[in-house]
Amino acid sequence: MRMGVLLGENVGFLIGEAEESDPIWLRKQRILHAWVTGTPNIDGATAVTIRDEWRKQYLVDRAQQSNASFRRNNRLNWRKSDWDKLYQHRAKKVAKSGNPKLFQ
Repeated sequence: MRMGVLLGENVGFLIGEAEESDPIWLRKQRILHAWVTGTPNIDGATAVTIRDEWRKQYLVDRAQQSNASFRRNNRLNWRKSDWDKLYQHRAKKVAKSGNPKLFQ
């Protein structure tokens, strides 16, 4: 806590628990941005919804595991096609139900 005060940062940032210092979070956000800007005819609201749902689950997963073991797995291997799969899955569910707010 003293280091945080001296550096003007919160403890979560210093130990890698803040989103802006989490390499998995940062990489997936860069990939999401590349996917959204490089994919024609996607719905922005759907893209934001899948990002928000992923974020909620990611935070739950991260809280349940130690940082060391959590970062050693293959979560850094995320690709644009992974965001696209989530998007297509959601689009199919919405088409079947007719409910644009449906995610699962």
